[in-house]
Amino acid sequence: MKKIISGLSILFFSCVASLFSQESIDDLEDLLSVKISSAAKYWQTINEAPAAATIITSREIEAYGYKTISDVLNSVRGFYLSDDRNYTYLGVRGFSRPTDYINRILFLLNGHTINEVIYGSAFIGNDFAIDINSVERIEIVRGPSSVLYGTSAMLAIVNIVTKEIKEDINIVSGSIGSYNNYQATFTLGKKFGTDVSILFSGKAGDIKGQTLFYEEYNTDSTNNGIAENLDWEKFFGFNLQAKYDKVSLNGFFSSRKKAVPTAAYETVFNDPSTFTLDRIGLLDIKYDNRITADKNIMARVFYDYTFYRGDWPFELVQKDKVNGISYGVETQFIWDAVENYRLVTGLEYRKIIKAEYLNWGESTEYFNGNFPYSVFGVFLNNEYQPVEAIRLNLGLRLDNYSNIGTMVTPRVSVIYYPFNTSTVKLLYGQAYRAPNVYEYNFMDPVGGFLGNDDLKAEKINNIELCWEERVSKSLFATISLYNFQMSDIIEQEFNTADSAYRFENTGRIKVQGAEIQFDYRLQNGFTSYFSYSLQKAKDNEDNSDVSNSPRHLFKFGVVLPVITNLSVATNINYETERLTVYNTRTKNFLLVNANLHLSKIANLFDVSAEVNNLLNITYKHPGGYEHLQPAITQNGRNFDFTLRMNF
Repeated sequence: MKKIISGLSILFFSCVASLFSQESIDDLEDLLSVKISSAAKYWQTINEAPAAATIITSREIEAYGYKTISDVLNSVRGFYLSDDRNYTYLGVRGFSRPTDYINRILFLLNGHTINEVIYGSAFIGNDFAIDINSVERIEIVRGPSSVLYGTSAMLAIVNIVTKEIKEDINIVSGSIGSYNNYQATFTLGKKFGTDVSILFSGKAGDIKGQTLFYEEYNTDSTNNGIAENLDWEKFFGFNLQAKYDKVSLNGFFSSRKKAVPTAAYETVFNDPSTFTLDRIGLLDIKYDNRITADKNIMARVFYDYTFYRGDWPFELVQKDKVNGISYGVETQFIWDAVENYRLVTGLEYRKIIKAEYLNWGESTEYFNGNFPYSVFGVFLNNEYQPVEAIRLNLGLRLDNYSNIGTMVTPRVSVIYYPFNTSTVKLLYGQAYRAPNVYEYNFMDPVGGFLGNDDLKAEKINNIELCWEERVSKSLFATISLYNFQMSDIIEQEFNTADSAYRFENTGRIKVQGAEIQFDYRLQNGFTSYFSYSLQKAKDNEDNSDVSNSPRHLFKFGVVLPVITNLSVATNINYETERLTVYNTRTKNFLLVNANLHLSKIANLFDVSAEVNNLLNITYKHPGGYEHLQPAITQNGRNFDFTLRMNF
């Protein structure tokens, strides 16, 4: 471990030291002046935000060759992935329950919640089929944010912000990669005069996948553990963004069908009929107007759609299907009452008109239910700056659910600027996750599953101390210490009284951690980052380690401009072992990815060549109880070649 820390630290600071002689009026200033809206629902810079925030820009996305949102987030300090070859999951600061569908992190697309209404799940792989070329930046806000957004905003907010059209954009791209991976994307943007703009983008792909071997099924009756032609996926998606003066429209749709090679849920191994199909859609119309110099009003109406189907071949084929439809309205009022005081208040109403879950076999219907509900929320946030060096934030939100009652969540922060280059943040917040439709209602008496209408919401209490320092014109440092406790965690348990499984509020988990990051940027395009995260997650009852929680995370990345329009980038992730649900442990691993990017060929084409898992290591991620395998092997060395045309 010490060798890893020393090696990555030396690598980072060697890169920095070798470039200190170069001009350093850099784009770090540009990055730190970028304003985000997801931390407080109004525009702020990073040092003004009442949270430890990170911004990943379109320039970084392009340089490192990221293709999906999961690629991007795997480079962010304190974040880590799990992949069971059906879905990709995300953990942050040592917490990620196996097969949780990322329902404790809230994802936004241009400020619109995209976690669906049945499982509360979010999608970050090809199941969220957005053209990465259309993304301007990704805002990551750590810590509880239910005070602004309500349920699921427990561990972090991730806001995907698409490009604002300032000039015409015409981008098409095609890529080919290992495992017969073929993808195509387009982003088209047009500006009409000063008030009207439109952006339309899309993505589609067909991946044949690979033949996989699972030792746990290595018998003659299960094809000697070989899953053939069961790693494929097909996906497509579209995003539409239009703006006229103070009115904007945002629409998104994504669909993915994925084979499942792991024989999850004790299905028949190597059966080609095993698959999942996921679709999500949204429509959002927003009016945003600064009505006077000190007052701003926002109002929006929105619609969300989700669909899921899974075919699971047991001895008799069993299928399940989900339909979710919701709509709602939100209003927000910002008032700068005096020069040093801002008041923000908002109302949100969401009506879930369809929350259907259907489970059936070839001749039997096991479960069929629709569970509509509604939620009304109101929040108030105060920002007060008594002196130039101190900024105070106090927020409170109340959410009333038609099915589970009322939730109240506060947030308090004190931000201190001791010097022009320094920011110290003391942060406290609470958040919650309401039981989702599936946890609350699903039952299958024949299969031994019962619903539980006594479920309570999960809760988190978090306190954090964050120090941000502009070390030089090109070097920015962040240090965070945090402590949070999560209670009433919802997990599926066997109830001896009923002799059946059902979801229960099970207990408490405490997480303590520290993070440090250095970012270095030059005007010539050189950028580098290094982060280290120490995260200690323990069960409060017996002080045992929590599953799927690595103790140490190291991340390093560098973009080296070789000559004009040619750069080489690499990102390196080192992760220590994780405990699996079967009480085994994965091995430590060092993952190296590299990307060569050549732009403006004949002022028309960009080319990138990417190698993932450059060292071809064998590494695994923990699975859930639905898998016989304690951990799932990830991809070995693989390649990707992309040609992009800008016209």
